[in-house]
Amino acid sequence: MTDDTVHHIREDKFNIGPYNLLQWYLIYLVSSLDLLNFTLLHKLTRYGNEYHHSCRVFRTSLQITVTICVKNYITLYHSKELALQFADTMSALQIADLQNSARTSLTSQIDQLAGQNVLPPLSEKICVDEKLKLSNENFKETIYNFYNDIRTTPLNQLKSTPPFPTPYVLAQFASKAYEGCKTEETDAQYEKRLDLPDGWKLLTTASNDSKTNGYFGAAYWHPEHQQVVIAHRGTKFTSLGALWTDVVGVLFKYYASQIESASTFAHKVVIVLREANQEMGTNFQLFFTGHSLGGWLAQVTTFTTEYLKTEGNNFLKSNNDQDSFHPHTVVFDSPGCKDMLTQMTDKLDVRLDGRSIDIEHLDITSYLSVPNRINTCNKHVGTVCRIFPDLSDMGWQQKHTLTYNAATHNMDKIVGSFDPFTGQVHKDEQGQLRVQVVIDWPISAGLLGGEEYRSFFEWAKHLNNYHPDIKDVSFGHSCLIRYQTKLYDERVSSLSVFSQEEEEFLQCYRWLRQWPEFFKPKELFSAMEGNQAQVEAENILQNFKIESDTVRCTEASALQALIPYVKRLLQLFPEIKENTKRALSSDEVRNRVYRFETRRYVERIRQSKLEFNSDASGFREFLESEEQ
Repeated sequence: MTDDTVHHIREDKFNIGPYNLLQWYLIYLVSSLDLLNFTLLHKLTRYGNEYHHSCRVFRTSLQITVTICVKNYITLYHSKELALQFADTMSALQIADLQNSARTSLTSQIDQLAGQNVLPPLSEKICVDEKLKLSNENFKETIYNFYNDIRTTPLNQLKSTPPFPTPYVLAQFASKAYEGCKTEETDAQYEKRLDLPDGWKLLTTASNDSKTNGYFGAAYWHPEHQQVVIAHRGTKFTSLGALWTDVVGVLFKYYASQIESASTFAHKVVIVLREANQEMGTNFQLFFTGHSLGGWLAQVTTFTTEYLKTEGNNFLKSNNDQDSFHPHTVVFDSPGCKDMLTQMTDKLDVRLDGRSIDIEHLDITSYLSVPNRINTCNKHVGTVCRIFPDLSDMGWQQKHTLTYNAATHNMDKIVGSFDPFTGQVHKDEQGQLRVQVVIDWPISAGLLGGEEYRSFFEWAKHLNNYHPDIKDVSFGHSCLIRYQTKLYDERVSSLSVFSQEEEEFLQCYRWLRQWPEFFKPKELFSAMEGNQAQVEAENILQNFKIESDTVRCTEASALQALIPYVKRLLQLFPEIKENTKRALSSDEVRNRVYRFETRRYVERIRQSKLEFNSDASGFREFLESEEQ
């Protein structure tokens, strides 16, 4: 946008409808940010005030511009100087509301960038379980002894980056958690009885045998892969404490003692893994799993590991994001944990400005069987997948009585849904994975299940299966049941699989990759000695795309390689993240990135189904138009 454009607007005296005005705002936002032309903004504002001081649409557009400019220049480029320059320009305009907009946006964004020190509320709801017993109190020594005689370089560790444990392996651990350690049985005897997957060993078990608790969990580790899996046991019907947790915790969302036991166990393991990474040069990745109640506890400990620390005898919110683990959690037929995690967030974090806990950022994947009274207890969080266990042996009694819940919730059937050779779910006759991504899921209520639960089974019976097609013509233009799924794409993963730091690196790398003249891989990967390692890093990072809240690769194998590689790359070579940010620091690159992102968002707005009435003579008429 040039000065001629400004004069043209002035001569026309803004004689335009709301559609043109909003369209002008979008065009202005794209074109004027080439060099962040503050002088032009000054002229536009002055002319707007001269002719239409009361035009709220115009002023609102400028306020939005102020907010977007400040936010993007800080979050994208971490440049306080540019934001301050923008705020000073707003001050020079002598317009109170625009000046306040700039100051408010600037303060908020800089506070977030600097990690504003917000004091968390004191919550004594979750305490350290001092009665928790470990079968191997010296499991730290077990880890250290293994690596004492191993000398490896960061580059060798990166080259040997293993894939994540497959869902089949994690399902096995969730199932084996039910096989508790027998009295007087040693860890070696217990490990032999479990018949663990290749390369995996028992690290330690944890238990609280009190009648009101009954918690049991186990930590397994793969020394060569530097991976640890913590599996929590589900409901054991002979355990009063487990049944109590089902009622108090799962159903009524109150804190139960097993939450403290599971969180304490996870915390003890995390402390040792963190020390090993710092002192031994290892690069441990942490995983949680569990079935039923065990899956519920796995999601709780994902939350406590990501966001909490221990202080004295209590778990409190941690402000040190750099020191936290970002565990990968896979659970099976969980009763749903979103309500509990939301309540924990409200108790442990501030409620308004400065809130930093985000449960949607947790890396949680839930595999659900057919809807039953267990997996419809509560809302789910994270990525939810519907699998199809073989239910062909279900008789009339199992389909029409309460035993249906036990049959469809059976962990052996769930494990049987996965292929031991590929580690993923089995494929159907057409070669497609027998799994769907859940869009909507019913929630049961009361003794009879409630309306949502009953409605699903009415349709399931009508269609003679437990996977009704919501596109069936009998549904009309809306879905009559709270059950919808879509095709599963194994080339796509939620961005929550990455920590915030990892996601920022991928975003910056993606922007740099757009312009070959600025993209210099050898400089980015200079911390990695050896041309071959640099070429490998460039190859692994060349094919991913970030779309909305997902990351996509061209092949499933490429995605499975990308995720653990990025995590290990940034932990072993943190300089690479700094190199990437530094490569984006030049004005020319910044402006290209800014224009690219702005045009992308504008294009998304233009594709919106919302259409404005270009003939409206005023904002009120535009809002009251019956045609919109």
